[in-house]
Amino acid sequence: FLALKTATADGHHYIEDAIAKGASLIIGQSIGQFIDAHPKVAFLQHDAPLEVLRQWARAKRAKLEGPVLGITGSNGKTVVKEWVFELLGSPVGVHRTPASFNSALGVPLTLAGIGNEHHSALIEVGIDRPGTMEAQATLVQPTVGVFTTLGDAHGEHFAIDDEKFREKWLLFASCERIAAARPWIDKATALGLPVPNPLVWGPGEALDPAHLPELPFSEGHHLENAMSAAAGAMLMGASLDEVRARLTKLEPLEMRMQLRAARDGGYLLEDTYS
Repeated sequence: FLALKTATADGHHYIEDAIAKGASLIIGQSIGQFIDAHPKVAFLQHDAPLEVLRQWARAKRAKLEGPVLGITGSNGKTVVKEWVFELLGSPVGVHRTPASFNSALGVPLTLAGIGNEHHSALIEVGIDRPGTMEAQATLVQPTVGVFTTLGDAHGEHFAIDDEKFREKWLLFASCERIAAARPWIDKATALGLPVPNPLVWGPGEALDPAHLPELPFSEGHHLENAMSAAAGAMLMGASLDEVRARLTKLEPLEMRMQLRAARDGGYLLEDTYS
């Protein structure tokens, strides 16, 4: 159990509950008062408990010998990650972000979950303000990357969209290849950002939706996410034939951008996936 302190809460208040539920290791800043009462529990006191998790995450990441796909963008990260996994054939050797754990806490938690059975990984990474992606990228060290889209999410912390785009693109600093739609590749190029060996999707591009009749979606964000996923799966080693054979099985994730009809008319857009 990792006891974190934030501006609004203190995880140390839940140490007893964690032990009662089976926690065998407690990491926190002030844990001396719990040690004598729980002789069968291990305790690690550290001034920065989150840094302990990050060090653990670095060690786990270093054990992966296969490709690691980093996924970022304003929207679609979780859907794309799940669909890439499906297009790869849901292999047991590929670790992936659980749910939408893509924050400063979620990313190291994801990496800490890498097991001996894993050789590759699909990691989604989110940021909400300037100066945060470099630390995430250093942890993930993706070998290949997918950029989904640039939207309004977290715009309040960035002066202009170009600033937000630059920050997100930092995830790809160590990538050998990246995949994105043509507008984002052009934008990165115009801003002087690295664009390593890109796999571009879009009309007339190397990966053209018009040449994929197996696509279960024809427009909107579902099509964009499906194309990003197809590109990501190919960067991870799937052949175009394998991707095409599995595309027909893609379905929208439950509780992710789904229209729910109301009894008396109208709709609710549900996006409660977590």
